[in-house]
Amino acid sequence: YFLQVANQTVIWAFVFLLPDVLSSRQYDHWISFGGGHLFLILGSALMMVPAGYLADKYSSRNVIFISSSSALVLLYVFLFSPSLPPAILLSLLFLTGASMGLISPVSIALGNRMLPNNPGLVSATLMGLAWCVSEAMGQGGGGILSTYFEGDAAAKALSVLGLFLLVAVGAASQLPSLVLEKEFE
Repeated sequence: YFLQVANQTVIWAFVFLLPDVLSSRQYDHWISFGGGHLFLILGSALMMVPAGYLADKYSSRNVIFISSSSALVLLYVFLFSPSLPPAILLSLLFLTGASMGLISPVSIALGNRMLPNNPGLVSATLMGLAWCVSEAMGQGGGGILSTYFEGDAAAKALSVLGLFLLVAVGAASQLPSLVLEKEFE
């Protein structure tokens, strides 16, 4: 649950503040107002199936831990590199989306594997409750924090909220290492 809240808080904040970050850094309008989001979401969408395969073959914990750690590094590379060429920026957003976006579905699948007789409880807790809390913290916290900064305020607010990924990495390290019993070829 804490992994989900921490990761989703950063995702909601990132999605909410991304146009402001890109605009303040003088990127083209097509990047600032849609293109950046496109690459972020494409990374997330295209990595989900391979992440599920890897989680089944090795372990959900390993996939989540590596993804959380990668997301932490990639987010701060993005935040502390204010003048990247567009191609590198979009690649970085794609990789960041791939890292952050796969944590939620793999976590929910792990929860259902741990409690196979209670899928409603798993879904309600890991999706509904976690997303309600994280949305308020991510979007609300990002909006409030950005008022305390000047000059690239959205990036500074996101850098504070990005610390939640440390919680995600710590929580991921505590997950059980479950692997499916069937062999993969």
